[in-house]
Amino acid sequence: MKLSDEYRLSQYKDLGMLAGNTGVHLVRNEATGVICVQKRVSIDRVEVYEYLRSMNIAGIPHIYECVEDGDSLVIVEQYINGRTIDEIVEADGLFTQKRALEIIAELCDILKPLHQPQNPLICRDLKAANIMLAESGRVVIVDFDIARIYRPGLNKDTTLLGTEGYAAPEQFGFGQTDARTDIYALGVLLNYMITGRMPADEMPPGRVGSIISKCTRLKPDERYGNVSELKDDITRKGITGPKDRRRFLPPGFRTLKPWKMIIALLGYAGITAVCRVVVYTTPDGPAPMREQITGRIALWISQMAMVFIACNYCGIRDRIPIVKNRHIFVRIIGYIILEFLLILAAAAVSSLIDVFAR
Repeated sequence: MKLSDEYRLSQYKDLGMLAGNTGVHLVRNEATGVICVQKRVSIDRVEVYEYLRSMNIAGIPHIYECVEDGDSLVIVEQYINGRTIDEIVEADGLFTQKRALEIIAELCDILKPLHQPQNPLICRDLKAANIMLAESGRVVIVDFDIARIYRPGLNKDTTLLGTEGYAAPEQFGFGQTDARTDIYALGVLLNYMITGRMPADEMPPGRVGSIISKCTRLKPDERYGNVSELKDDITRKGITGPKDRRRFLPPGFRTLKPWKMIIALLGYAGITAVCRVVVYTTPDGPAPMREQITGRIALWISQMAMVFIACNYCGIRDRIPIVKNRHIFVRIIGYIILEFLLILAAAAVSSLIDVFAR
């Protein structure tokens, strides 16, 4: 490594592993205070990351440093605060058809300059774990570790890489990957966001199912020719699909997974049981029954509200900064404060009800 490269990297202070991944660390630029992500990738990725650095495309983390170090490449890139599609589906349930199509259309916009006719870059790993929704709502592709520059004239890729389910047949030796390979993955991703499954297992009916089917044809020539064609097919018809009302189901029921619903039912029953046995007192003894009932109902509502916030029901937690902070200590303090405020609100509501009841 050159001395100048060592100096540039020395400006970044290591803040620890990111998401338990030993190869990916959070770092802070001591000169600017900017939080970044630092990772090591194979040295043969240098062409890809230098290419991305020169492109500076919205929807792709900005590359600050790209330094060769022996047989590896040190990358320092923009830190994106948000959640992956996988994390969102796991925590909040499936996407509506409308929102899933909006995400795919935005990915088409990101991929369009990458797939340009001169030296197109093929991602080859557009899966739910590699697509993030930033806090701003912007869609971001966060992993290009197996991307490649398309080389005309090759019969097939020299290295066979890809994630099972998302990878097109040509990624496993049946031809050279090109822009239509990423289109295949977009079809799989769209299907996953709506159904939670691979297209071979379940596919939505109607026009959306037809789009997914065309994206995931085994023969590349039968797919959309480029991402512009795919986006046009999404937007031209104004496809929104029926509203997915599952997102309005209470936490634990949105994914319709039996074990989650059982745990949720037990949790709700436990909260209800505790609230029922709470006894409100006055200096003269137990409060009248009417006050007991209103107090218990108000307490139950406050605790259920806490559950809905903690489970990010309809994105409510994302609107409360203190409980979505990336530092766990700050989040814990935020939940304690929120719990205290909800109990105070319950007490105030109960008192007001009693006053008007008199």
